[in-house]
Amino acid sequence: MKLSKIGELAQQYCSEIPHHIPMVELVAFQVIPNHLHVIIIVVSTIAQTKKYWLVKFAPFQCGW
Repeated sequence: MKLSKIGELAQQYCSEIPHHIPMVELVAFQVIPNHLHVIIIVVSTIAQTKKYWLVKFAPFQCGW
């Protein structure tokens, strides 16, 4: 199947999910002509996830 430009972007962004959200594991994804399917596994605890987001985004918060 030949993907459209939007389909190519969807495929690219899906493959990059683990690089942006390290607490998930990308199991599979399939780009279909008018939608996509993505299967992920959350591989961290809530505490680990909170710590990741606080370290990553806390410097950008104003007065919190």
